[in-house]
Amino acid sequence: MGYIGGLYQTGAVQIGTHRLEALRRILSQRGQYDPAVFHVGEISKQNGYDMAMQAAKNGGLAEAMLLGSDEVAEGALEAFRELGLRVPKDVAVVIYQDIETLQSKWPTGTCIEMFPDYVWQNAIELLLRRIGQKRGQPMTVTVPTHIKIGDTA
Repeated sequence: MGYIGGLYQTGAVQIGTHRLEALRRILSQRGQYDPAVFHVGEISKQNGYDMAMQAAKNGGLAEAMLLGSDEVAEGALEAFRELGLRVPKDVAVVIYQDIETLQSKWPTGTCIEMFPDYVWQNAIELLLRRIGQKRGQPMTVTVPTHIKIGDTA
């Protein structure tokens, strides 16, 4: 399994780092980690497109690719389509769906879904605590996910 995804970091806020580390660790434990099929850049549609194009041209695609966010997935899937790669026949795809922007474009795709209500509820609670001076230190929140089987993998 390979990965095309992005990382975002500003101050104490990090997005994508834990996901990437966990995937590398799990695949390494199983003897299946290959750095040649892991492509990491910024979280954007353009970056997803560029990384997918580069990976395909350089032989850096695995049989199955985890696309690390909706934005990256949108660009990567566009690149696969332009290259004539058929999903899932030529490359199986699982999308880590952190927002719901892709549902209208690929409603039957295989994805790992976050729970947006959980995210918003915790974000609001943390903000209110911060405003009320009840919390001074940054916190790490781990968001639960589940896999929805579709037709892309």
